[in-house]
Amino acid sequence: VGRDVELRASGRDGIVLTNDTAGVDLAAVDVTGTGGDGLVVEHGAHDVTLEGLRITGARGDGVRADGAPLADGPNPAGYAAGNQAGLRVARADVSGVGGSAVSVGGFDDVALEDVTLASAGVPLRLVGPGRRPQRGRKAMEQINLKAALRQSVGKEKAKSLRASGFVPAIVYHRGDKPVSVQVAAKEMS
Repeated sequence: VGRDVELRASGRDGIVLTNDTAGVDLAAVDVTGTGGDGLVVEHGAHDVTLEGLRITGARGDGVRADGAPLADGPNPAGYAAGNQAGLRVARADVSGVGGSAVSVGGFDDVALEDVTLASAGVPLRLVGPGRRPQRGRKAMEQINLKAALRQSVGKEKAKSLRASGFVPAIVYHRGDKPVSVQVAAKEMS
């Protein structure tokens, strides 16, 4: 458990949870001005709760969570590799970052609650596991958003969309081309 954590001006990633880190609760975390991502959850880290998170000025993603297994086949003990589970982000403000505000891939059981996201890139990037969940594991919760296709892309068009109350987004699906869409900002809250 970490509370009232403040990190400023790191040349690399701000906070990194890795190598099978489990059951981490970080509260009142302030990360400013990192050279890489603000907060990274990767390589087996799971059951992570981030509350009262504020990330600004990261050159990369604000929060990057990669729960995909490091190998496709069974490990030497014969256990199948699976996606990580358990990521909760609550009462978060992620803004002014160079990449996505929040980018999550390969995680099962993800919850985003009361979050404000703004970035130069895609504010919220959710990439599914690309495979069926293993027996006994929950699939990522389904969230339904009303989105419309957008024909115009680029930085200036995205700024214009945001100014008119929409969030530009990209939908990825394995094997298909990415699709540019727009979502009403009120749908995201």
